[in-house]
Amino acid sequence: MPRTITWMIGLTLITALCGRAVVWGEVTKSPDAHTLWVANGVDEKTGQGSSDKHWADGLDLKTGDGGSLVFCSTADPKRYATGRYFPVDPAYPYIVFEITDVQKKEGYRGFQLQAQFPNAVSIGMVSHLQTGVFAYPILRGLKESEGMPANAKQCWFRIDLHNSDVTIPCIKLMKEPENYISISSPAFEQKKKLEPGDDVTFTVKLKDSAEDVTLSFFDSYTMPQLKFNGEQKLQLKPTGDDQKVWMATVKAQSIGGGALKPGEQFKSGRMLIKATLLGGAVKTPLWTTNMYEFAVRK
Repeated sequence: MPRTITWMIGLTLITALCGRAVVWGEVTKSPDAHTLWVANGVDEKTGQGSSDKHWADGLDLKTGDGGSLVFCSTADPKRYATGRYFPVDPAYPYIVFEITDVQKKEGYRGFQLQAQFPNAVSIGMVSHLQTGVFAYPILRGLKESEGMPANAKQCWFRIDLHNSDVTIPCIKLMKEPENYISISSPAFEQKKKLEPGDDVTFTVKLKDSAEDVTLSFFDSYTMPQLKFNGEQKLQLKPTGDDQKVWMATVKAQSIGGGALKPGEQFKSGRMLIKATLLGGAVKTPLWTTNMYEFAVRK
């Protein structure tokens, strides 16, 4: 296939995933009614200092197939993080990105993305970096404005990366993703954590129907799989005939396994929850993190 045609096909795929409009080398603002901004890697470069015009030069950055962002770790121990200022708005709480490829290098490996304002929740992995679609609300609270200064217009989004090259077609901030996992509980609003005996609801919302949806749970530090209420998987059930919304409400009793020290609990952002979908249009796993502490480890 000619190189020009390959590039155009790749760009078409990135456009479909990341929004209707693509602005070369810039952030596309409001590409649709559900998205505040979307950033890809077309003609993207790093630069000195903190800016909303480029990524900081703490990591190497390349343009991948179709204009994807490829963040590359460096051999310099002082260069392990990059970042960029992006617009923020409490009405657009969800950060959404897909990791499509991970190239491993020797040594300690880690990835973390975090919005840097009070009470923001980060998502990350150590040792075994995973592919899939990651979506979670950067605002910790149930109230839209909790954790974000009332006058905030932009925020520094930081990426830490060690001994890995990570390909991300785009990063975007949305009102609500097309496909994502949400976790809710009255305990979160009442006491900001989940304890044994508390009800918790896991929901997977999809753009298209699926035939089966299960959740599995991981400790983000080295990624061992956990047992939630003694089971490695939680089966969700569809709430309607279209099978686009899947849900399970259970009483949290225990979480087993992981790399925590005795007596420690899963603080916000420590767990990763994975949705595996069968028989639908979505072929990649969905991921999220725990927004509040899961204090049910025994």
